[in-house]
Amino acid sequence: AYTVVLGMGYSWQTALTAVFVEGLVFIVLSVTNVREAIFNAIPMNLKSAVSVGIGLFIAFIGLQNAKIVIGGSTLLQLFSVENYNLVNGVEATFNDVGITVLLAIIGVIITAILVIKDIKGNI
Repeated sequence: AYTVVLGMGYSWQTALTAVFVEGLVFIVLSVTNVREAIFNAIPMNLKSAVSVGIGLFIAFIGLQNAKIVIGGSTLLQLFSVENYNLVNGVEATFNDVGITVLLAIIGVIITAILVIKDIKGNI
C-alpha cells in the first residue's frame, strides 16, 4: 500500500482495485488447476532455496529491529555504541540502546536452548 499509493502516486481506490483483480486472477488459476501445474513445475531445490531465502530475510529484519545489525553503508554493521551514534546522529549510551541488544541476544539464546531440548512450544 505504501509503495503503490505513496511511492507511485496512485489513489487508494486504484490500489484496492489492483488487489481485488489479483484475487480474482488467483481464484481463476486455482479453480482451473493452473496454479497447481505451475507449482509442480518448480524444482524442489528451488522451492527449498526460496524458503531459506525468506527465512534469512525475516531473520535479518529481526536483527535490524533488535539493533544487533545496524544501518551503515552496507546495512551489515554489527552493533556498537559508536556505530549506532554515527549512523543515527545521536549521542546514546549503552544504557539507552545496548540493553535492547543484550535482551535480544538473551532471548535468542533462551529460544535456542528450548529448541535444542525439544520443549513443546519452544519458539
